[in-house]
Amino acid sequence: MTRLDVPALGIGFALAASLLGASQDALVKWLVAEHSLVQLLFLRSIVMLAVIAPLIAWRHGRGGFRTYHAFGQVLRVAANVTAFLAFYYSLTVLPLADATAIALSAPLFMVVLSGPLLGERVGPRRAVAVAVGFAGVVLMMQPGAAAHGDWTGHAAALSAALLYALWMVLTRRLSAGDSSETQVFYGALGFFLVGACVVPFTWVAPAPGDLGPVLVIGLTGIAVHYLLAQAYRHAPVYTVAPFEYTVLVWAALFGYLVWGEVPGAGVLAGALIVVGSGLFVLHRERRRARAVTLPARP
Repeated sequence: MTRLDVPALGIGFALAASLLGASQDALVKWLVAEHSLVQLLFLRSIVMLAVIAPLIAWRHGRGGFRTYHAFGQVLRVAANVTAFLAFYYSLTVLPLADATAIALSAPLFMVVLSGPLLGERVGPRRAVAVAVGFAGVVLMMQPGAAAHGDWTGHAAALSAALLYALWMVLTRRLSAGDSSETQVFYGALGFFLVGACVVPFTWVAPAPGDLGPVLVIGLTGIAVHYLLAQAYRHAPVYTVAPFEYTVLVWAALFGYLVWGEVPGAGVLAGALIVVGSGLFVLHRERRRARAVTLPARP
């Protein structure tokens, strides 16, 4: 499947994905207080596979399950699964907005990964922006360490950002050959296989009242995966990624309304630094892309 750049459409998909993603995170944070995280993700994967597999068969037939980048999909799925596990673990320790703000350092990690994985040169301005951004991450993590008493939540959120950056790069690269539905299918399959290995030893029967939220988590998981895959299919990473920062607004809102969480001054200041650095990096990416595509003046 070919990729078509339509920036406005990619931005719209990214905004919708941010809202649904924050909603999914809030539901998981609520349910994980009484249920195993791996079990929740396993049940979520079952819902996703039950919906996406018939859809692929109907729209594309058996060929819709074929991937043209088998090894790349394995890496993408591994990054996706571990990123989700790390991030949702951080939600059990940190407030929703704090974990989300740290995870928003993903675009900075994309710059770090662009050299070894994509062969891109990182200029001095982008290098300085990345350094400043990581200083913002440190600012967010340090004040919260004493308040929450567990550094593992901060480390998990930061690890999730790194893995999510890898997932974004791979999603963009693989979208030229594999459809959005195919990428969603393999993502859900990865969660199912991991859960199938672990859940038999940790299974706790969910209460009837939890089945509805689990179903919603599965459906929003499909929507978020599909919307992000479509976003990166229709627009470059440096166009789409800035609009994913809106997830922090939704996370802060849900955290306040559901748990009464109010981000501290250090988290807010650090988040502003990270977002500002990320936007500068993406601005430099845009300028470089334009310099490459525009013809030279005579």
